[in-house]
Amino acid sequence: MTGWTRIADGNPEIAGYAYFADKTDGKFKMGQRISASWYATVGPEAESSGIASGNVEWFYFKNNGHPAAGSGSVYDVQRIGDKRYLFNEKGNPVYGIQKGKKPPLMPLKLTITAERTRMTAP
Repeated sequence: MTGWTRIADGNPEIAGYAYFADKTDGKFKMGQRISASWYATVGPEAESSGIASGNVEWFYFKNNGHPAAGSGSVYDVQRIGDKRYLFNEKGNPVYGIQKGKKPPLMPLKLTITAERTRMTAP
């Protein structure tokens, strides 16, 4: 088996797919399930939505072999190495500056001593 294979229903749709290497190269053998790695290929041909653009795109396959993907207007944030990446609902990395949500405010406790000043969460 090579290429995209639908393993389960997913939300978003691409989350239900896995990719099996279509050729042997330095990192993967033909037919090996791609996991914990970047891989460039054309997206899967899905019945219901246009998740394949027809162009070669980058995907990051998580440890479980499924592509990292956001859902709708919410991006999936993945820490890969020492960097963070955003992924859209098609499983592609999102480029450029993106608007995010502010984290909720957390009260801080201020401790002042003769030696130092410190802020901590209560």
